[in-house]
Amino acid sequence: MEIDTTSLSVTRSVNVGRQPEELVIHNDKIYVANSGGYSPPDYESTVSVVDIASFEETKRIEVEVNLHRMQIDSEGDIYVSSRGDYYETPSKLFVIDTEIDEVTESFDLAVSNMTIFDDIMYIYSTEFSYVTGENTISYNEVRYKNRNHSY
Repeated sequence: MEIDTTSLSVTRSVNVGRQPEELVIHNDKIYVANSGGYSPPDYESTVSVVDIASFEETKRIEVEVNLHRMQIDSEGDIYVSSRGDYYETPSKLFVIDTEIDEVTESFDLAVSNMTIFDDIMYIYSTEFSYVTGENTISYNEVRYKNRNHSY
């Protein structure tokens, strides 16, 4: 929804995937991580791309099930995390190139939260598994240099 902050009224709305989690804005587009997290095993697996001018969904980028966190780097690449299905599909981190609106990279990293500072992404995670009944706690960094990525 778009809200007029002076009147607090809804001015426009757009339909995206089920149970949107987070969003980032880049180049007049809104990218929305859809999780479907409240309807297992029928999770969502897409990022919705919304054109700001028309406020319409123009594309869905296929990523992985149960999407969650999003961050954007200084080059305009979007990092989106998947919590997996807590059974066979593990948590992962994906990179979406906003020039082509496609996934271009993935990392076998679970993400509870992440932030980017000075071209370094800091990640922490508590990943639960129904198979083991346990949590795995991890801390990671992802360093990148430029659009050519050199991770």
